[in-house]
Amino acid sequence: NAFSGKFEHKTIQECRSIYNQVKYQCRQPDRQPINNRTTENQFESRNQGIVIKNPAKFKKIRELMHKNITIARDHTNHRLNCRKYTYQQMDWEAIEYVNMAIEEESEIFVESINTITDAGDILYACQLTIDEYNNKPKEPSKWKKNIKDKIQRLEAEIRSFDEVTPNVAPTQEIKNLCRKYHIHSNNRIMMIERRDKLMERVASYKKKVRISENRIQMRRHNRMFECNRSAYYRSLNGDNVNNRSLELDKNNTLMFWKNIWNGDVDSYPIINDLKSQMPSGIYETELTEAIIKGKFEHIIRYLDNWKAPGRDQVFNFYVKYIRGLHERLGKIIYEAICYPDRIDEECYIGRTYLIPKNNNVLSPDQLRPITCLSSIYKIVSKIVSQLISEHCDLNNIISPNQMGTKQRCQGAKEQMLINKTINYS
Repeated sequence: NAFSGKFEHKTIQECRSIYNQVKYQCRQPDRQPINNRTTENQFESRNQGIVIKNPAKFKKIRELMHKNITIARDHTNHRLNCRKYTYQQMDWEAIEYVNMAIEEESEIFVESINTITDAGDILYACQLTIDEYNNKPKEPSKWKKNIKDKIQRLEAEIRSFDEVTPNVAPTQEIKNLCRKYHIHSNNRIMMIERRDKLMERVASYKKKVRISENRIQMRRHNRMFECNRSAYYRSLNGDNVNNRSLELDKNNTLMFWKNIWNGDVDSYPIINDLKSQMPSGIYETELTEAIIKGKFEHIIRYLDNWKAPGRDQVFNFYVKYIRGLHERLGKIIYEAICYPDRIDEECYIGRTYLIPKNNNVLSPDQLRPITCLSSIYKIVSKIVSQLISEHCDLNNIISPNQMGTKQRCQGAKEQMLINKTINYS
């Protein structure tokens, strides 16, 4: 009666949908949905009752953590590029075990963090651990090769049947085929029927290969959309950066951009003018460690997981989900904002990529530079940007009539509406 009452007003389609949801959850009982946004109870601490379901896996991850922390702190070697993982590919249990290892040995992994560079080293060690544990050798599948061999063999038999001509003695190859399929070598009708069946088998095998290739392409597109969305959109437009011709001299290109970037900031008079025009008696925004930590937790929820990293090779994904370091990271970022002189010089060094603006680049000014900085330093800059915006709003520094370079402003649309109103009037 209770079951009938619960589903009395449900349609058949709604009942089927509920059934499919329950069946999917029963098939994957250990899997927990994890969104891009970090929740407070997503990774519980071990003190709250987490049970290690796989002690051997936890021990292996802890050993890798100790090995990789030594590798990460050695800045003389070039850091390796780690793999990007989709939501389905990521081993969330390994992520949880990494957080548990950090909590258990906080004196090694947490208390040793004093600067942004130290935090990047620990995060890179966690990243290497996940990458090494998931990097297991996988044997390539042979079924596609076997099917293609079958297709070639069947097509050869079809060609042999096509070469049969009436009133001509069959060759030894035709006799062997007829003996294989229990056909008389003089029965032309049975040969035609057998050839048609072979063509159907070839079409069936080709369909299997085509479906497999389409699925592989679909998974590749899904992975590219999740891990590198800009490259996915470029592939849809047929814009392949690798196929562009670059007839440039490296030395001239280096000197061109070096002259642009090596300008002395203090030599620009506009900065001194802005400093002299700052009003006196302005209101100061509240700046405490708790406020900075709150902004840090809010910002990392909306970061792109697999944005191109800087020289530290740390992805935003690990900044998000290695929650054992969040408390220490919030403190380090607060100190970096209050005392900018303590920021390491390495944080200001990035990896610059020159992206061609068109297909035929002939001069360095036709390149578009993109510099990738440290992930943690970019979080610091985002928090500083929010603090500056709050300071400007509090003191009414930015005019309400300004239609650009400020938050909550749709300048282009407002200008279009103003022009439309003027023209109609």
